[in-house]
Amino acid sequence: MIAVNHYHQKFHNQEFAWMGLRALQYLHSEMSSVEIDGIQTQAVRFNSQKGETSWDQRQVLSFEHNLDFKVALHGFQGAREPWMSRAEFELQEFLSQLWSGDHYWPGYNLQTLTPNREEIYLDTQAWASLGTLARDSENRFPRWNSVRDRKSKRTER
Repeated sequence: MIAVNHYHQKFHNQEFAWMGLRALQYLHSEMSSVEIDGIQTQAVRFNSQKGETSWDQRQVLSFEHNLDFKVALHGFQGAREPWMSRAEFELQEFLSQLWSGDHYWPGYNLQTLTPNREEIYLDTQAWASLGTLARDSENRFPRWNSVRDRKSKRTER
């Protein structure tokens, strides 16, 4: 998706929009409902199959995978479909639930109904910094966007 979005922006050409749209539609079809701290939202599972790991990948909602999907939706240059804005909102709600107050948890376990608090990955924090920053009119990153801000405000109540 990053390559498709970059191609569209760089060359002002929609040649591969169909491919990007199909990828986004597939990810949208993989979204599952989840309730975290009383907030009902949706997110994409780590994998739709068990996978070849010691843990069941279907039972994990990964911060990074969901941020990837949110950023891909946000950057999509093709024709917007009605579900896209709602999916972006749901993903943002999910991501905000993984904010601890000073870092993001790497994922959420659907079996234990808790965030993964055992590990803090550098790549999760780095991608969170890049993927959740709002750009200004000069395409710079001056401030956090509402994912982190809304979570902070919610915990102040």
